[in-house]
Amino acid sequence: MHKPCSSRGAAYFRLLIVSAVSFAALSASSCSDCLCSSESGGRGEQAASEALDAVRSDPIRLRSFLFRMPKGADLHNHLSGAVYAESLIRAAVEDSLMIDLRSYAFVDPKQLTQEKARDKLPDGQPRYIPAAKGYTDQGLFDALVNSFSMRSFVPSAGISSHDHFFDAFAKFGAVDRKHTGEWVDEVAKRAAAQNEQYLELMQTPKLSNAEDLAKQTKALDDLDHYDMKPFQVGVQKAVSEAQKELDEIETSRRLLARCGAPDESATCKIEIRYIYQVPRGKPKEEVFAKALVGFALASADPRVVGINFVMPEDGHTALTDYELHMHIVKFLRGHYPKAHVALHAGELAPGLVPGEELCCHIQLAVEEAGAERIGHGVDIMYEKNHDELLKKMAADHVMVEINLSSNDLILGVSGKDHPPRYIADSACPSRSPRTMKEFRALISRTSTCAPSKPTVFNTAI
Repeated sequence: MHKPCSSRGAAYFRLLIVSAVSFAALSASSCSDCLCSSESGGRGEQAASEALDAVRSDPIRLRSFLFRMPKGADLHNHLSGAVYAESLIRAAVEDSLMIDLRSYAFVDPKQLTQEKARDKLPDGQPRYIPAAKGYTDQGLFDALVNSFSMRSFVPSAGISSHDHFFDAFAKFGAVDRKHTGEWVDEVAKRAAAQNEQYLELMQTPKLSNAEDLAKQTKALDDLDHYDMKPFQVGVQKAVSEAQKELDEIETSRRLLARCGAPDESATCKIEIRYIYQVPRGKPKEEVFAKALVGFALASADPRVVGINFVMPEDGHTALTDYELHMHIVKFLRGHYPKAHVALHAGELAPGLVPGEELCCHIQLAVEEAGAERIGHGVDIMYEKNHDELLKKMAADHVMVEINLSSNDLILGVSGKDHPPRYIADSACPSRSPRTMKEFRALISRTSTCAPSKPTVFNTAI
């Protein structure tokens, strides 16, 4: 077992044992500043290692062993992507949404004009039908599950796994945000069933004044002399609104879990914290405004332990504005030094973008933005001066979340294509539960960090 740092704030954000790992693991140090082994060589550890060895070659028994094994933190978890499609369908039925049969996406009927609502498919059938039809038509139900997940997906001409994955989020975006507490409860139940101790969920709050804040944003080419005073009132309003939404989410999920009652759910004992998401594919003014709110929120509310940038890193706007985004993070860190930063960086691979784009995303995230954790980091060995960058990350204890499933499905990077001698990689759910990611790391034996003995796991999603 391992013990977290004494500082609760640092422990929440940097909690790490095996799977969301630091490049520092490559250094001579065998212990990070937060976690050290306290039972090394003990009889319990030896017995557990022997038990693992006994089932390693038996996939069914291995999965059972891993399911029951205690685990640490579940990191890099996008809440909207961690909810199963079946739950989204149920919520859509409750919300009286419609299904667009051309895209197998949910649509709010209030957003359809009368003319649009009468659209027909080529065979003359209505284009929009009630979501409830999914419960009486198994083929339709299966098509929705496949549309919202990677289940049964096979790449074809013009439709890559990468595109299908990222397109899925918009397809269920019409589901009402009132269900968010249910989503947290669902993910927490899955975590409790697998002996997890801590959940860190990425979530984007609804900000009614985000557009107004973006309009207030002036030219961002001289951040060193940027005037922040005009934002004060608007930012405080946005922070209060986000905190109210978090209150509602937490109240909902605690009621569902019966927290405080004699028969409370095991989920009540799981520590749950949130990472504020900034959509990097939006106009730079909107990115700045939402990042500003995120830094202010993470500084004001202990439930929000940091910020992260999301959306495809290879998108046109994300690539074009990447360096500016890192400058923005650096600038806001100066105003909100208590806020932690984790960044998706290096979620790129040869062929996905021009070779020149592989030069320096991780470096900018670490050296310019001051990221404390890096999400994916797949292209590390393609970056300029990667050896020096690795040494700096090791020295600064910059942790890297390597996600086996999403890297495989989105980037086509798996097994030995990961830089395993430099990153102790770990597991990541797409549609599968957390345990199956550890199972994947062990059963494939392609990872240099596939454990030879049981330990408390953390994972990155």
